[in-house]
Amino acid sequence: MSNFAIKTKYGSFPVEVHVKPPFYIFESFKNLGITNSFNSLKTLDELDYYPTSLETDLLLAEDVPTTSSIQYIGSKFQYEKDRETTIILLNALGVTRNKYSKVIEGLSAKGFTVVSADYPCCGENKPTINKSVDYDYNILVNEYIPKLIEAAKAHNPNNQILLLGHSLGGHIATLYATSYGQSVIGVASGSVHYKSWEGKGRIRMLSAVATIKSLLAIYGYLPGYKIGLGAKETKTLMTQWCQTALTGKFKFMTVSLTPKDGKGLYLNIDGDNFAPFKSTQSLANLCAHSKVIQVKLDTKLKGNPHGIWIKNPKPVIDAICENIKYLTT
Repeated sequence: MSNFAIKTKYGSFPVEVHVKPPFYIFESFKNLGITNSFNSLKTLDELDYYPTSLETDLLLAEDVPTTSSIQYIGSKFQYEKDRETTIILLNALGVTRNKYSKVIEGLSAKGFTVVSADYPCCGENKPTINKSVDYDYNILVNEYIPKLIEAAKAHNPNNQILLLGHSLGGHIATLYATSYGQSVIGVASGSVHYKSWEGKGRIRMLSAVATIKSLLAIYGYLPGYKIGLGAKETKTLMTQWCQTALTGKFKFMTVSLTPKDGKGLYLNIDGDNFAPFKSTQSLANLCAHSKVIQVKLDTKLKGNPHGIWIKNPKPVIDAICENIKYLTT
């Protein structure tokens, strides 16, 4: 774990950064006495889910820096090939990094190094957002993401770097890509322009904008938990979000949004009414080169597809692995 600080006119806000290396997996699970769960499984691909944190504490060794050797702890290890690729995870609005534990573990199990953090003044980063704390899209795109990339390079200097953004994270990842040529993955992410919806969906988006503006005027920040939209979000960030919802433009950005060489892989979740296919395609079109695919979640998974996928991310992670060459070649 490392950290850095984001400096704004409202103060300097620390950010804790977490780095998860690729998993190293036991060939035999029987020696652990948990045969009811794993029997004689030999690789993670034979599981229909990714292990829980408790299981990975037992099954996985995270202290092996490279794939140059095999570690032994009572049993022989087997592991996915290190892909020599670091994925930087960018959270959805109001979703803390600890909620992405299965996503992080699943990506790591597939051979990726994963860098994750909460946004400034969110989750484990203090102070928490209030009316005296403010920042905008420009801070996240031009300072927060570059510092995460620096942290990723410090840990694995030779790894290829990809941004993976969920919802709002996909917005800022895409804005960074169009400004700096970085390749990105967007999951359950799309343009928030109200015209990306049809019928009642448009009305709901316009109603959300009106509600957010009212709350910003009253509190000086967005208490998103009052309306089921995140936790606490800064005033300027959400003001800009509203501007984009009304216009479909990012005129508030201080850098040129001219598509560079970066590619975008966008995963639209089937049934996601918060980021329907049209909105995902609109966001993808900001990239110089992009590919949009639809992912179906496990039918046993109940809840809003926009966020519930993080509880069982296997279909999403499998789709990333199946299409990763589009971004890395």
